[in-house]
Amino acid sequence: MNLTRRYMVHICKDGTITYRDTVKKEKVFNGVALPVGSTDTKKEAEALQIRFGRLAYEEHPLMPGKPWFKLSTVHGEPLFRPLNVEDLEAVGKMFEEFILECQAKKQETALEKSITSLLVELKKQIDDDHRCSDDPEDKTPGMQVTIGVKDLSGDYGWQTGDNSYTGGAYGRPHWAIIYLYRKSNSKELAAAAVDELAELVSQEVTA
Repeated sequence: MNLTRRYMVHICKDGTITYRDTVKKEKVFNGVALPVGSTDTKKEAEALQIRFGRLAYEEHPLMPGKPWFKLSTVHGEPLFRPLNVEDLEAVGKMFEEFILECQAKKQETALEKSITSLLVELKKQIDDDHRCSDDPEDKTPGMQVTIGVKDLSGDYGWQTGDNSYTGGAYGRPHWAIIYLYRKSNSKELAAAAVDELAELVSQEVTA
């Protein structure tokens, strides 16, 4: 259970899920809800409420004008009872797994955007005699681009052509090779590369 991020997520015995901004020193809405996790952004906290809560039709008397979300599941089963102390660890673990998934997706999106911009610029450098391979039948101007990463934090290296031991990707354990042509959709190529890199990073973590 990580309680170090800016937005503290709380839960009540009746399953009410709320969050507060610790930087602004916001108070627990009822003074007794217990912390079970935290997020970096307000958007992540709201996504957590939507993912694990069911929206009540009425307003909470202590939260006028705000949506009221109550926990809908715990231990993998629908929740139709008050929470007890033994549930808190499971709820915290469930929330943290979701938060880490959100953060991983955010990293992948940022990496995809950066690689897309790179490919857009590299397409401008494709000369008529450039090829993606040594195949003599390949007559289409193109460029082979290799992206190398250690993880998905956004720090990556890249290189063009077959310069495996001297390029910017060298030294990073996970590689994705892109075959770039003038008419290629840069965003689609970047998305496919990030998917491949994410799978490689995931395999390393679970190995």
